[in-house]
Amino acid sequence: MAIPTAKPFAIYQTSQGIELRTEQEKPTDSELICLVSHYQSAVRIARQAAETRHQPLMSFVGSR
Repeated sequence: MAIPTAKPFAIYQTSQGIELRTEQEKPTDSELICLVSHYQSAVRIARQAAETRHQPLMSFVGSR
């Protein structure tokens, strides 16, 4: 499985929970938590954000 490295991964807080996205389009009604360039780090940070904020980790959106 090829993982894109040119685009950063964006982690957002949405009303449904935490989303990890590779797409450039920002989800509606969301707050950007951070941008991460390394896939495994992005997953780790998204999981930690979900745990810390007591929110579900909703989705991994975009092509991988």
